[in-house]
Amino acid sequence: MVQLNINRVVRLPRRLPDRILFLWGASVVVTIITFFIVQFKLRPHGDFSAALHYNVLIGVDSFGSAASVYAIPLASLFIIALNAFLYRSVVRHERFLGFLTSLVSLIVAVVLCSAALFLLRVN
Repeated sequence: MVQLNINRVVRLPRRLPDRILFLWGASVVVTIITFFIVQFKLRPHGDFSAALHYNVLIGVDSFGSAASVYAIPLASLFIIALNAFLYRSVVRHERFLGFLTSLVSLIVAVVLCSAALFLLRVN
């Protein structure tokens, strides 16, 4: 069986740790911003029933407590922690896969932030 080392195929620049640190930092900052957006939008209104799922064809099709909206930034935080664990275990052997874990963390944080913004706009 032939083992492919992706580090030989994809040449990454020497300054990669700075870029990876920037991606991790940006994903944490986006997650914190998502948390504060949810906190700011839900705090003045108190405990109420909030829309939890919005469908373009039907509209709001799932309601629940407003505290359930906090699951969005918590999911982002969980995915960042999981990818950080994967990064630590993979980066010694495959630098490119380590870069991908940090990039995916940022992409997921941005997508979940936009999902929280759209969901809170409906409320």
